[in-house]
Amino acid sequence: MSSNLISMDSCKVRIPLEQVKVLNDSLLSHWIPMEVNEETGEMREAIGADFKNKAYYHNRDGISTRFAIEKQVTADQSIKEFLTIGINAKMLKQEYFKGITSNNLDKVHSYLMSLKIASFSFSAFKSAECTDVDYKKDFLCENIDELTLKLQILTIPTKKKGEGHERYARHDNKGIEWSSRKGTAITRAPFMKVYSKELDLKHNSTEFHSNHLQGQSIEYLTRVEFTIKNKKHFRIYEVNNTSLQALTNISQSTLNKMLQNSITKHIERAIRPRKEEEGVTPKEQEIINLIHLLQANRVGLNEAKRGLFYNLKRKTRARREKFFEDVWMKYFSKLPQSQQVNQVENWLSEVGVQFL
Repeated sequence: MSSNLISMDSCKVRIPLEQVKVLNDSLLSHWIPMEVNEETGEMREAIGADFKNKAYYHNRDGISTRFAIEKQVTADQSIKEFLTIGINAKMLKQEYFKGITSNNLDKVHSYLMSLKIASFSFSAFKSAECTDVDYKKDFLCENIDELTLKLQILTIPTKKKGEGHERYARHDNKGIEWSSRKGTAITRAPFMKVYSKELDLKHNSTEFHSNHLQGQSIEYLTRVEFTIKNKKHFRIYEVNNTSLQALTNISQSTLNKMLQNSITKHIERAIRPRKEEEGVTPKEQEIINLIHLLQANRVGLNEAKRGLFYNLKRKTRARREKFFEDVWMKYFSKLPQSQQVNQVENWLSEVGVQFL
């Protein structure tokens, strides 16, 4: 089920209430007051409000859907009403692993219409504004423990609340995640995670797996997910149209840029050692030995330079740092793709890790 393509896994969509016909009166009791900045698209729930817990909840065959009517105060202090829906790729059923794309939006819309909770046109659905967008990429990893340990080793230390990492190895799943979904430091510390999709489906989505994915191999299936929070976040990547149709048409090159940028906010670039050549000078060999020692002690490039050259005079520090970096690049630089034999390196590449 690994395609190496990045696609949308889930998001919240907002449809103006005047374009919606409410079919289930229960929905009318699920109002969530919000404040929204139309310039950024960022929505803030009012005190005591919580979309996940207060939305109208529907579950069928392991497919969860949340609906809420939101009365939002915009930047110009006008009040607008919207139907907000949490959509996800499980609505595609057997095509779950494809993710939500421009080619299957009609299937997501048809599923929502089949619930008979609210009715709206396909055009209104495609034009809906999106926030809290999760993109995903699936790949095969035979040793999730080894991958997450390496990612933990490369993680940049931080003491800022809500911006650290958590590596976990439970019976129902294994993975590592950074920051918090509710975090506001979207440019400095975006939320993302790497985890075993095989274990997740077998233990946390058993009903969905049983009803819709039987016969599809999920052995060793691993997923990386990253969140693009709002308009402001998308603009970093020169994406100005945040309608559902536009966000499912983003190119793979842009999506890969989003993935790489997200992971580099949390981890050091990895080093890829190569066979040492003849003619290494004694000074170079000292640095090579030091780098191996740093690797063994889980010290990254930037941390190493900060520690090694701390408190030196500017010219001396600059000269020593340059020599250190020259040796690093000469003997630990990225190999051509055809020569990559280290499987862990391949897994790291899948989740967007950059190499020196």
